[in-house]
Amino acid sequence: MKNNRHKVSYSDESKFMWFHTPKCGTRSMIEFLKKHTKLELNEASPTKVEHKIEIEKFSSYFKFTFVRNPWSRVVSCWKSKIEEGEEKRKMRGGPKINATLREANLLGCTFPEFVRYLGEESNVFRDPHWHPLSSYLPMHELDFVGKVENLKEDLYTVCDKIGILREELPHKNKTKQKHYTEYYDDETRKIVAEKFAKDIEYFGYKYGE
Repeated sequence: MKNNRHKVSYSDESKFMWFHTPKCGTRSMIEFLKKHTKLELNEASPTKVEHKIEIEKFSSYFKFTFVRNPWSRVVSCWKSKIEEGEEKRKMRGGPKINATLREANLLGCTFPEFVRYLGEESNVFRDPHWHPLSSYLPMHELDFVGKVENLKEDLYTVCDKIGILREELPHKNKTKQKHYTEYYDDETRKIVAEKFAKDIEYFGYKYGE
């Protein structure tokens, strides 16, 4: 398994491992799985989980994750972490602005400024919320990759695999926004296409979908 700082949850009872992916319905999924399964360990790093679960057991578990169109995900990152503002997040119980935003002088920046920041050198890897998902997910070990854009049907697939009743996911941490394409111009669209090229290729995404 790749060594990284991202999180997983697993259940010995239901024999699954879910790999967390930021801005892909993580908070809603945590609530959903807590309601329907017994999570033996929640929000632990994959390396710690691998120590706790024998390799043989890990290989037999149903391993899944959910991904999102990179252009849409970048818009969601900007809106929830920057545009919405710290006070609004505090009012609804959201996280405080993280150190990365302060250090990079991103507080209050426009969407084009945020995308240009991601386009500079290795900035796309400075915060887990905007890491390319394929950069840390164990792509060849996953049994199922669901898509946020097909959430209902793909979640039903997960429910069937881990033996729980089908139910729609509660939507937590939702941000109101226009269709993501309305935030882009040619420059910013191309930056995201370059920085998230592997995600686009691996998961079969296209701009405008």
